Amino acid sequence: MAERFPELLTTISGETIRTAEDFECFKKPELKALFSAFEYGEVPKRQLTGFEITAAETLPYAVKKTVQLDCEGFRFETRLYLPLSQKSPVPAFIQILNLTEKENPEVIRYLAEMGFSSAFFSAETVVTDKPEPTGLPEKDETGVLSCWGWAFSRILDYLEKEPQIDAEKVAIVGHSRGGKTTLWAFANDPRFFLCVANNSGCGGASLHRGTTGERVTDITKNFGYWFCKKFADFSGKEEMLPFDQHELMALSAPRRLYITSATEDAWACPGNEVDAIRMASAAYPLYGKKGAVLPEEIKTGVYYHEGNIAYHRREGKHDMTLFDWQGFAEYFKGVL
Repeated sequence: MAERFPELLTTISGETIRTAEDFECFKKPELKALFSAFEYGEVPKRQLTGFEITAAETLPYAVKKTVQLDCEGFRFETRLYLPLSQKSPVPAFIQILNLTEKENPEVIRYLAEMGFSSAFFSAETVVTDKPEPTGLPEKDETGVLSCWGWAFSRILDYLEKEPQIDAEKVAIVGHSRGGKTTLWAFANDPRFFLCVANNSGCGGASLHRGTTGERVTDITKNFGYWFCKKFADFSGKEEMLPFDQHELMALSAPRRLYITSATEDAWACPGNEVDAIRMASAAYPLYGKKGAVLPEEIKTGVYYHEGNIAYHRREGKHDMTLFDWQGFAEYFKGVL
């Protein structure tokens, strides 16, 4: 890589990070402050104050609960599917649904058969995905991605009160803009066990420097409201950013990440996503852990599940398929 990237194991003041304690005490707070100030904005502080189960039904493979979450007067809904064939408590996936996405019955059934519960929420019910968004009041003070990420944490608050869920084994999942959301949510809430960012691209797992895909100029022109206002100042000036996306992923250390790409998703720049994974992996040995374990040449259709950062590159377009979900579930099950 010809580009020069911020040094993951060096502080802004030039101090070298040598231990996990150094990384936790100095580098992580520094990075969170920078990402908040210049890319995503602050995460809303509003807390869960109550919930109501408004509907329940038994399906052939799961019990479905519809739950209204009350967060200091702001309400949104999650749908929880509890597998019938498993002893409680069970691990869980939480997925953010973009725009008109709906939960996939085939995926829910597959996860239930694998021993997982699954919860879903629609991004639009938290903050609408439009240039002048409506919804959570804090939207006016931060980026929309931060508001969507906040919702993951409030659902986990509820799951901690659900006796059939193992709340210490919860994975968050997002595709595209949802994948950007999961990475930032995971960095801000250490309770989550696993983060899955599927085809997350610019503002997600792809490096800003050296990309051949979507750039800061493109994403802030079309979706500037996802981010804080200062992010647009780096349009065409990515080299001036005081961080890059490998450092966002490194905020997850020593926890587990799963990053995916697709062969026809050039806009997300799969090569840059892999480079970011390799660079983020440098944080994991501080904790005595492996980051990603990847060959020099990535093969399409192969799950790389060794290490604390998993990866696969799927044949096809910008999408999230059953093949992807099978990889997520197999990895999650293998590290429980």
